Order: sequence, then C-alpha cells, then structure tokens
Amino acid sequence: MKIAFCVIVEGDEKLPQLKRLMKSVDGVFDSCHITANHAPYTETEKWCTEQGYDFSFLKWNDSFSEQRNFNFSRVPKDTDYICWADSDDVILRPKLIPMVAENAKKNDIDAVFFHYIYGAEFDGEPSVETFVREELGQSRERLLRKGTIVWKKRLHESPVPLDGEKFI
Repeated sequence: MKIAFCVIVEGDEKLPQLKRLMKSVDGVFDSCHITANHAPYTETEKWCTEQGYDFSFLKWNDSFSEQRNFNFSRVPKDTDYICWADSDDVILRPKLIPMVAENAKKNDIDAVFFHYIYGAEFDGEPSVETFVREELGQSRERLLRKGTIVWKKRLHESPVPLDGEKFI
C-alpha cells in the first residue's frame, strides 16, 4: 500500500504555513508532492528538496483544478491513494490515514471523505493546542484512489469520477 500526499502552495510567502502542514504529517506518507504557483518560490523549492519532497512549479492561471490535476500527475504510478490538503491546513491524527486507506482498498472504495474544519475558535495563536471549538465544518473528499478522478471547475474545485469509476 502506497499513499502520496499532494499540496499546492503559492510560493515563498506561504512557506511557514507549508512547513506547519508538513510537520503535522511527518512520516505518514510514502511520497509528498508540492506544487508552487507564484514567484518567488526559490526558498520553497530549496526547503522541499532538503526534505526529500517532489517539488514542481506551475504558474497560476486562475484554475485550482488545473493546479490539482498537475500536482496529482506528479505522483508515482504504483501509488494506491492520494491524500491532499491546502498549504494552510493542519492534519489532525494523520497516523490514522494509512489504516483508513487499507480499509478503503480492501473494500474497493475510491474516495474517502474526512471532516474538514473551515473555521474554528482558538485561545491564542491558532494551533491544535489552542483549539476551543469548531465554528464551521463539512465533509470533503481527502483520500482518493489514484487514477479514478479528475479535478473540475476553476474555484471550489471538486474531483469527479472518470468514466467507468465508481464513488460510493
């Protein structure tokens, strides 16, 4: 079982957020693929290379779906599932993801939805430790079987099944 982690990031301006995200998933994934879409990105590229992450650049063209499709295309062919996040996210309990992926594969599931917190109240600087309560959340498809989806739409993009693939 191989799981890749995919992230798009603006560039050096968002490097601190990217570092926080990647710290939250350290040691969980078989490969990590970071695509920047704004210059400058030299510090981001340098840091990703030092960490052993696959780094790429695709100039921003007002299409999140094109960015995600490009980012996902960097994942090795022998990967079973892709987990994705935004560079300003933090993943809670990431060590559960391999178990969830194993269960999805065993049960022939193409997409797994995780609870996603869009807004929260914190007591101080936002962190897991200062979390007080959720203000807004929803389920989002965050674990996807490789080769079963394509991203569509320009903003608030969604993955849609390729012809012949099934989402349960």
